[in-house]
Amino acid sequence: MRLAIDEDNTGDTVENIIFDDGHRNPTAQSKIQQKYCRETLKLPTRPSHMTAGFRGNLSSAYLRDYGRNVHHMGTSVVEWWKKFSFDANNKRTTFGRGDFIQVRGTTLKVCGIDDIFTHEALPGYKRLFLILTPTLQPTERVDPAPTSQHTGCVNPVSTSQATGRIDPILKLPLLRIEGEEQQFFVGLPAIEATKLFILPVKEHDGHDNEIPLDKDSDTLLYVNWSKIHFM
Repeated sequence: MRLAIDEDNTGDTVENIIFDDGHRNPTAQSKIQQKYCRETLKLPTRPSHMTAGFRGNLSSAYLRDYGRNVHHMGTSVVEWWKKFSFDANNKRTTFGRGDFIQVRGTTLKVCGIDDIFTHEALPGYKRLFLILTPTLQPTERVDPAPTSQHTGCVNPVSTSQATGRIDPILKLPLLRIEGEEQQFFVGLPAIEATKLFILPVKEHDGHDNEIPLDKDSDTLLYVNWSKIHFM
C-alpha cells in the first residue's frame, strides 16, 4: 500500500465531480504534482501513458460503478490526489491514501486506498476513482474440509470448517493486506461512507499484554467496536 509521500502538493481542490445520491458534493483535495506522479509514483498523467491493464481496470470501474461503457479514455489530463470528501448521512466524510474503506458489492470488502485520481472520458464530466488493495481475514482450519462427491476436489473452507483469526488480547479480527497484484479500481458510487479503524500490528501471542504496532506489517488489527468517534 502507498502511505505518505514526500512531495509538496499544490493545495488544489476540485469540486466539479460527478456525484450520486449517496455521495453528494464530492471534492478531491491536495493534488499531487504531475511530474512527481510520472517520475516517482509511476502513475499515468495522460491517457496516452496508460498501460493496457490500467485501461482495462478503468473501463471495468466505469461500467460497474457509473454504468458507462467507456473504452476511449479521452485526451484530458489525469489528476492524482491525496484525499477526497463527500456528504453522506448528513455529515462530511473524508478519506485519504493509506486509509481503509468498505466497498459495496455482494459482500462488503475491506480495502486499503493506494491511489486517488480523477478522469474525464468526455470534457466536463469528471469522475473520481480509487485504486485499492483488498484485505483477507486469515482462517485457521478446525477440521478437514470434506471432498466433493461430484468433483473429487476439496470443498472451499466454510464457516463451520474454519475460524477467522483474532488478536489474543483484544479479541478483535486480524486482517492481511494482499499484494499489489490484487489491486483493482472502483468509482465513487461503490464506496461506503463508514470510517474504519484499522492498525498495522506485529503478530504476537499475547503473553506481554501489549499489542506491538508496526507500520510496515501486512497484518492488520480491525477495531470493529460500534462506538468509535472520529474527530
